[in-house]
Amino acid sequence: MIGFSESSGSVWRIEVTKAKHNHTPIENFEGHAYARRLSSEDKKLVKELAEQDIRNQSIWRTLTKNNPARKLIPKDIHNAVQKINAEKNVGKSPMQKLENILIEKNYTYYMRTNEISNEVEDVFFVHEKSFTMWCAFPHVLMIDATYKTNMYNLPFVQVVGMTSTNKSFTAACAVISAEKSENYLWVL
Repeated sequence: MIGFSESSGSVWRIEVTKAKHNHTPIENFEGHAYARRLSSEDKKLVKELAEQDIRNQSIWRTLTKNNPARKLIPKDIHNAVQKINAEKNVGKSPMQKLENILIEKNYTYYMRTNEISNEVEDVFFVHEKSFTMWCAFPHVLMIDATYKTNMYNLPFVQVVGMTSTNKSFTAACAVISAEKSENYLWVL
């Protein structure tokens, strides 16, 4: 088929160039997104489980166990969770989203703002469990920064500690606005 709009652009015309189909009709819809779409009950369950921090893989297993004939794939659950998260954050700036996550997940955080523009420049955050580990094993800390690999093109600083059994743990993290000494000193 070929479709094109008339000169006004408000009317479309379709012409069938070859009426013969190039494959046999589909006998079942297994594997097609249409057949894998979530029902309203499924969406409600996905939302409830996602809000409890259940991993997408576990949510997928739960849904497929509830209905084995359903041919969901893990990506379907990932997409549903992404949509739920996006709906929660409508109208919020990236900084507001970050602050909400830090509060929800029980992080202690500090923000440094520009005195002139009052914009947030640096954010330092640590989880209570990480802080407990840090207090128990304060002797070895390593600081590493990944430069501009995130969607905001900002350096991400990670402070990693080491236990007495040579296991590493994240002690704290920071997102900084510039790769300058003053920013790193603020993190320290």
